[in-house]
Amino acid sequence: MRLMKPLVGVLLILAAAGGLIYWELQGRQMVMQEKVLVTARGVNQGEFVTRDMFSVVGIDHNNIITGALGEKSLDRLEGQYAKHAIPQNAQITMDYFSGESHELKKGESVFSLKPGWIDSRSSSVRKSDLIEIYDARGETLLGMFKVAFVKDNSDKEITSTDGVRDDSLSILERTNATGYISNIEIITTVKKYSELVKFIEETGNGLLIVQAGDRL
Repeated sequence: MRLMKPLVGVLLILAAAGGLIYWELQGRQMVMQEKVLVTARGVNQGEFVTRDMFSVVGIDHNNIITGALGEKSLDRLEGQYAKHAIPQNAQITMDYFSGESHELKKGESVFSLKPGWIDSRSSSVRKSDLIEIYDARGETLLGMFKVAFVKDNSDKEITSTDGVRDDSLSILERTNATGYISNIEIITTVKKYSELVKFIEETGNGLLIVQAGDRL
């Protein structure tokens, strides 16, 4: 019994020390911090956004900016453009980005995907979406493109009827539209567009349009 009391004391001290170490290494972060996105490097104004530009870090609740984005927002960010320069390790909000670039890169232009070319596409495709174009069976990826315009049969832009910016809504939140999609126009080069036309003419196959912004 005499040996038990010192042993119990030592065990209690070790348990307390272990608990303190765990609190400092893990517990404090779990209770007092929230995981948010920060820039993994500096982002230039007008730069096209990709997932690898961001990292997930734990930030104290008191230091999180209003509207800070978490890891689940990565899909919404991909394909956006930076409105202004963002330094490395900065927290971000959707206000820092826009779904459209106001300038085309050298060699780029806007090209139409004729309605007769498209075998399948979602009714939720909108301006500024990032899309992947496949053959009709989805077996061959023909390229990834930025959507410039989505028009109805009267050449009016398709938007959400509730007035909310489409680039702020996830694909599944785009429940109502101002019209039926008649024409999709993409941003690309003459060379890449010619490759699409050649594929259609040589194979007679239609195109499968897949939105790349949300991974369901």
